[in-house]
Amino acid sequence: MSDQSYFRIASISKVFTVLAVLLQEQAGKCNLRDPITRHIPELRDRVGIDTIDWDSITLETLASQLSGIPREYGQSDLTDPLTDRDYGFDSPSSIGLPPVDGSDVPACGRNRAGYRPCTRKGYLGLMSPVEIIDGFTKRLPSFQPNYKATYSNIAFVLLGFALEDMTGLAYADVVQSTIFNPLGMKRATLTKPSDSEGIIPNTTNDWSADIGTYGP
Repeated sequence: MSDQSYFRIASISKVFTVLAVLLQEQAGKCNLRDPITRHIPELRDRVGIDTIDWDSITLETLASQLSGIPREYGQSDLTDPLTDRDYGFDSPSSIGLPPVDGSDVPACGRNRAGYRPCTRKGYLGLMSPVEIIDGFTKRLPSFQPNYKATYSNIAFVLLGFALEDMTGLAYADVVQSTIFNPLGMKRATLTKPSDSEGIIPNTTNDWSADIGTYGP
């Protein structure tokens, strides 16, 4: 290990997502109180009586973990046999949970044979009727916005999509051009460096995982 080594910092990268949004607000491209539907208009068509009211969720509530939306989709889901083994049981029904209908299993992520990372195109339901937005947006909110804090990785996926809408750039390019380059962070990257340069834990790890939209 040296001062040139790479570490995968996982959710610490959420700091960069929030900073990137704040910089876009400073540049006049958004307001923290914008509803997320302003930047991801596809969500407007996904509002129902028992579903998440996307118009009431703002950039600020997403960034503050106050949105009340579920934590995950397509990752660490109990319908995923890999997740079940990580937690030490065979299936949800083996620990007393009701059986899961196949249509409720996320269509991307770690939940099916032949791992396919979730992408924005799939995430917003533009590939098939059972893609992420069709599944995720049918789920109930955990809480109403601003009621209490609840950790959500999905919130930061949506913020990443919003940044792409504001700038016309890919999320990685937004962070590179607005944060890494101005600060001279030459050894920071959103793409996997060579294994020889990385600090890779000698246990189960995500060093080589392609996590798709979970990158933000």
